[in-house]
Amino acid sequence: MISFRAVVRTLWLLAIYVGLTACHPELGGAKTAAELAPSLDALREVAPEHHRRLTDGTFDTLSIMEQLDFVAEVRTIGREHRRIERAKSRAARRRAAVEFLDSIKSLTPESAEEILQANRMKLLQDLKFESDIVAMEDSFVWIERQVLSVGR
Repeated sequence: MISFRAVVRTLWLLAIYVGLTACHPELGGAKTAAELAPSLDALREVAPEHHRRLTDGTFDTLSIMEQLDFVAEVRTIGREHRRIERAKSRAARRRAAVEFLDSIKSLTPESAEEILQANRMKLLQDLKFESDIVAMEDSFVWIERQVLSVGR
């Protein structure tokens, strides 16, 4: 007999799958991972082994739990890649800011203050963007925890 938890877990996974596929029209009618793989160029660069497993059809032969693990691995690799890219971007922005501040020294105080004020708005926009990205990643983690907790 199938346990109630197994049924609930399956229904949660189905609901998430339907919700995600409904929210992602860019799937373009792909029914297998191999059909989807050519559009995942970023994955090819970040996780070539995972991309190969999508292309050669290995992913499609996995059980739903193995597919969830596979997606979790890809998500972890993606997060690490984004973390490294953000660190590089922050370092480049810091270097640019130092160069910018050095160039301001030759301006009049009024001109320098005007330029610095405009730069503050850009920094606030960047802060808001980073906050939105973190919130989105946290919501995916929350959904994943909910799904995994149902199976326990």
